[in-house]
Amino acid sequence: MKDRIIKDTAGFQLRVKKWECQSPKGLFAVHFVQASKDKQGNIDNESTYEFFMNQNDINNVAKALTE
Repeated sequence: MKDRIIKDTAGFQLRVKKWECQSPKGLFAVHFVQASKDKQGNIDNESTYEFFMNQNDINNVAKALTE
């Protein structure tokens, strides 16, 4: 599993997790995890958005974000 923090501030964090599904081959589960933090910097609430994408879909998302 790949797990990367995209943005991390005093009150907010965004992580992306990606791993290949067992079946069908070439399908990936991608989680966008949005977290809010309390005054001490601890995560106190998370929302996870799950998508199933092939590599072409992932490339299209990355391209859309960089154009």
